[in-house]
Amino acid sequence: QAASLNEDFFFAVVHRRAWVTLKLALTLDGRLADVAGTSRWITGPSSRRLVHEVRRQHAAIAVGRGTLEADAPRLTVRHGPSATPARIVFATRASIPALDRFRRAAPGHRTIVVAAGGRRGTVDANPETGLEVWHTGSGSSVRRLEAFCGLAWQQGLPSVLVEGRRGLASTFLEAGLVNRFWGF
Repeated sequence: QAASLNEDFFFAVVHRRAWVTLKLALTLDGRLADVAGTSRWITGPSSRRLVHEVRRQHAAIAVGRGTLEADAPRLTVRHGPSATPARIVFATRASIPALDRFRRAAPGHRTIVVAAGGRRGTVDANPETGLEVWHTGSGSSVRRLEAFCGLAWQQGLPSVLVEGRRGLASTFLEAGLVNRFWGF
């Protein structure tokens, strides 16, 4: 029973990398958005409440830069008792627009940009902006995600909830790094 309750933490300790949960919301025809790409939600209120409970159970919530730019997600827990998971965005470059809600809220929440390139496994923290930039080195996207999972563990984030579009989701799946899948 204890192993079941702490599955993500035990996995992270044994494998020295973060447990990854992938969450996707799909339309009935299997798409990630409506045909026009304008729908704010494709699920109902009960699903959204459950997603916030899943968010609360993770040390971090991650999206790709495309999701950040298209949807401007808060990456917070808003239903039920509050929790403050770290907020992560995957980007090819470390720059995030200064006016973006993600960047503006950085001083109040642990906010991380995972950038390709740089020396693998290095972390640059900027006290002025509140942003941490994690470098995953060069090479294949699979190798960079493997580096990210190890770095997340080293930086005290044993579990990461990945919410994103098909690019980030499929890369995590192709890399074999998804431990649990939530589909709505």
